Amino acid sequence: MRKTPPVARPDPQQVIFPAIPPKQEAGQPDPAYRKDMLTMNYIPFAAALLIATLPGCDTSPSSGPPSYGPPEASGLVTARPYPDDDGVCQVIGENALTVEYLGDASTLVGCPVVETVAVEEVLSEGATQVDTIGEWVLLMVPTG
Repeated sequence: MRKTPPVARPDPQQVIFPAIPPKQEAGQPDPAYRKDMLTMNYIPFAAALLIATLPGCDTSPSSGPPSYGPPEASGLVTARPYPDDDGVCQVIGENALTVEYLGDASTLVGCPVVETVAVEEVLSEGATQVDTIGEWVLLMVPTG
């Protein structure tokens, strides 16, 4: 009877999971594992840094012109711009909100609350501030 030489059998772990590297000796850290962990720790930091530097995400207040709604949005009726066609203030007409402020001795003018320079100019003409309705300041400007 003939004896056959023993067949070298591969390690079952290497056959089933060929991508798994051989085990490290006890007490020796796996260098690939350490590298992966360092990379994983930097990913959230890098993502936060990227998001913070995006130019389209500026949340600071804009320094553009102030915005306000039209007087009609506050329930006011307008007649014309004040003091001229380029003015941001408006001569205000009569309705339920303004009836108590209208008279022959003065003109009711409304200026946007955010337009503080325009409000100051009308006040410097001798006007009196009588009310604030919505986004508009109402001023009584004496006529004559």
